[in-house]
Amino acid sequence: MTNRPVLVDTSVWVDYLRNGRSKEAEILDQMLCAGLVVTCEPVKAEIISGAPTKSEFERLRVLLGSLLSLNVSLDVWESIAEHRFVLARKGIQASLIDLWIVAAAREHALAIWTLDQDFHRMNKVIPFEIFHPDVS
Repeated sequence: MTNRPVLVDTSVWVDYLRNGRSKEAEILDQMLCAGLVVTCEPVKAEIISGAPTKSEFERLRVLLGSLLSLNVSLDVWESIAEHRFVLARKGIQASLIDLWIVAAAREHALAIWTLDQDFHRMNKVIPFEIFHPDVS
């Protein structure tokens, strides 16, 4: 585990919600209990909007609403544009949402926990910390 907050990406939440018995899910549970999970509005929107029922929508809204949600400065969009430009020149496509998540993590000096390979591809060009839980 870790002793500092981590921005948990949508991909980890999806795995957690679908496969609540995995080692990753156990680690996320421990981090939630320890208050070490941080979110952001794009991740919240992605997770909550994917709820299969209205009751699950409300449950997820309450759960994610209880977490610290990162804000970013408006000038973050300049860095997003620059990073997307640089990535595209290297043949790496990146969504604006993923780049916003990276910008938020960088602005707040947090690691991102992700299972999404797009982040790993971006990380080869844009420096940011990826959290790697000990799942052994």
